[in-house]
Amino acid sequence: MAEDFHGSATQVGASMAPKLEVTRGENIGEIYKVKLFTRIGRERDNDIVLLDPKVSRYHAQISLESGQWTLTDLGSANRTFVNETPITAPVALQGGERIGLGELELTFRLPVRPDEDSVVPPRRTPVAAAPVVAPSTAAAAAGAALTWAWGLRALAPR
Repeated sequence: MAEDFHGSATQVGASMAPKLEVTRGENIGEIYKVKLFTRIGRERDNDIVLLDPKVSRYHAQISLESGQWTLTDLGSANRTFVNETPITAPVALQGGERIGLGELELTFRLPVRPDEDSVVPPRRTPVAAAPVVAPSTAAAAAGAALTWAWGLRALAPR
């Protein structure tokens, strides 16, 4: 009988989803994962629910369109701001933008790709190698004779 694996996806490594971090207002430091289509507002059926009374029921949305993350105001009463500038049309997000909603500010963070060199490797101080000294011919012969003698001893009857 075949097993049903529907819905049992496993993620390995860091999430590649963008995140919104609350950087001003209530719940500072809280982080929300952004989906391909993320609606933000006060109503409970939003993807990100913000309880600030100055945030509209359906305030804004972030979506991925043609490979580009965009932020759109949904006709909110108190407007949506990007880097303290009110928006009137969809705005492309590159990462690091400060999004103002009511009394809150959220920072849009793109994930770091694992193939990018985001961490500078530590500098390594070269260590001087110990000089390699070849064994003398007499020492090599003595070592071989000793090994041979031990081999004979192992084969001798007891």
